[in-house]
Amino acid sequence: MEILYSIGNNTPQNWRYEDAKIYFNEEIKGFISVEGKINFIKSHLEQTNKAIKNLNDNPDLLALNKVFYEGGLLFRKFLQDELNKLEPAMSETKNNLQKLRWLGNPEQFGYIFGELASKGYLELPTQQGEGAFSVLAELCLKYFDIEVSKGKTKGKQTTRKNLERSLNPKKNNLTDKKGKKILNLPYCIDLK
Repeated sequence: MEILYSIGNNTPQNWRYEDAKIYFNEEIKGFISVEGKINFIKSHLEQTNKAIKNLNDNPDLLALNKVFYEGGLLFRKFLQDELNKLEPAMSETKNNLQKLRWLGNPEQFGYIFGELASKGYLELPTQQGEGAFSVLAELCLKYFDIEVSKGKTKGKQTTRKNLERSLNPKKNNLTDKKGKKILNLPYCIDLK
């Protein structure tokens, strides 16, 4: 949603409420799970709230950007309404879905699933290029609890962005030498 926010001070740029809704509705189609959609909405609610707060805190800026401010209020209400529609589905999904708990770290998970995909055991989602890793990460997080094993977020569920990076063999921090210790997997076609 960069079209709505400047990088430096989170004030709306070229903001028209209808354009924002159209952009939002197109972007949310890229998410398969209810959880992914909810996280997407919450992220944009946070950005919208920052932009509105910035305008509220700067009366001169608010005077110049009254239209953007009013559009921001409308967009925030739209986002909140969308979130309210999805949250009941999310709680129903959580009640019905038991996840598998991954006992390794996200890098190991990414390496193993990346190997499964590269050796022909697992077909990546149909989205082409690196976007396929984004979709795969979202699907994996839907069915696996994958906790961060170190740093400030130790013990918390890994993020989609972190798992996406770990699934991508070009970006996974696990070295090939360590990875080979984890898994020496033949190509699927060689076992047929």
